[in-house]
Amino acid sequence: ELVDGAFVCCLPGMTPPFQKLAQSVPLVTINCDPTIYPYGVIHQDREAMRGCYQYLLERGHRKIGYLGARNGGNAERARRGAFGEAAAGMAVPALMRTAEDVKVEAGEAAMRAWLDQGVNDMTALICFNDTVAIGAMKACTDLGVKVPEELSIIGFDDIEMASYVRPGLTTFSQPRYEMGRAATEMMMALLAGKTPPAPARFLGKLVERESVANAI
Repeated sequence: ELVDGAFVCCLPGMTPPFQKLAQSVPLVTINCDPTIYPYGVIHQDREAMRGCYQYLLERGHRKIGYLGARNGGNAERARRGAFGEAAAGMAVPALMRTAEDVKVEAGEAAMRAWLDQGVNDMTALICFNDTVAIGAMKACTDLGVKVPEELSIIGFDDIEMASYVRPGLTTFSQPRYEMGRAATEMMMALLAGKTPPAPARFLGKLVERESVANAI
């Protein structure tokens, strides 16, 4: 069935070949590469990571780690890059590991391996997303590492489960409503034969719960 336009969200783990679709119908993307898809909305992941890192610094943490995800796509590259820059700016080692996937099980396995090998006195951890973070929290619980007393953990995306796990997961939330509205306005402009503005960039906010404590 023919459509007048299409919205596409580039999720972690996807390699979306939407260029052909964009040749046939107006296409508005969400969190896709703006150098490939000119019309879309983007969350500023680099700025978000810098905000998370600064938040931990303000809580007294200096030995901060990052647990990424191998198939995290553009978001993983942006978050990992910003984390490395933040660590370099503090002249401290960039403690980084990578989960094999973006799911809870992968986060748990990666964190379990990290803990088994030693975490170099790491006091705080930023994870690629909430599911990886929840998996990391489970590994900590199973291996007797107290969150947040011994290890503070931050996630990304503020999924529903983040408020149900214990301790509640501190996470960086994307402004979904505002991004969706901007994407809709872009689509309406395209359907009306108008040229929309450049990709709209948004920055969410840190949602504080109970998974971060002050460094001792």
